Amino acid sequence: MYRILIAIMCVATAGGLGYSAFSERWLENQSPSRRAAFSLLSSTRCVGESPTTMTCESKSNTDLMAELVMQPKEDASMAFATAGQATLGLSLLSALGLLLCAGWLVGNKRTSGPNGPQHLALIALMLALIAATVFIKTKPGGPTGVGAGPGFWVFGVACVLGIFAAQLASKLIKPLDPDPSL
Repeated sequence: MYRILIAIMCVATAGGLGYSAFSERWLENQSPSRRAAFSLLSSTRCVGESPTTMTCESKSNTDLMAELVMQPKEDASMAFATAGQATLGLSLLSALGLLLCAGWLVGNKRTSGPNGPQHLALIALMLALIAATVFIKTKPGGPTGVGAGPGFWVFGVACVLGIFAAQLASKLIKPLDPDPSL
C-alpha cells in the first residue's frame, strides 16, 4: 500500500509538472482593457476597449527580450528566455524520472546500481527550481509588470511534492544494503 501511495504521488507530481511546463499563464497581469501573459517559451499581449474587442500579439520570449534589449530604458535580460527554456526542459526531465519511479514502485523492482530515476528526478527538480527562480526574477517590467500565474503556483507545489516523493521512492527502489553480518 505504501508503494502505491508513493507511486500516486510521483504520477500526480509528473502531471503537475507537465501542466506547468505547457501553461500559457506562468506570469500574468489582467485588467479590463489589457492582458499580458507569459509561458516558459512565449508571451501574449492583448489590448482593447473590452474583453470581446481585444487584439492580441504573441511572440517568443527570445524575440521579446531581443526587442527590449534594444530599448534604452528597459532592464531586459536574455537570461529570462534562457531560464524559461531551462525550466521547461528540466520540468519535463523530472516528470519523466518520477514516472519511471512510479513504474518501478508498482512493479516492485529495485535498481541494480547506486543511481536510479529517483536521483535523476531529484537533481532535475532542484535545477528546475533554480531556473524558475531566475525566470521569475528577470521577468520584464520589474515588480509592477506581471505577477505569478497558476502555472507558477502548480510548478511550486509540484516541485515540493516531487522532492518528497522522490526521496520516499529512493528508499524502496534502491538496491538492498548488503548484510553486515556476512
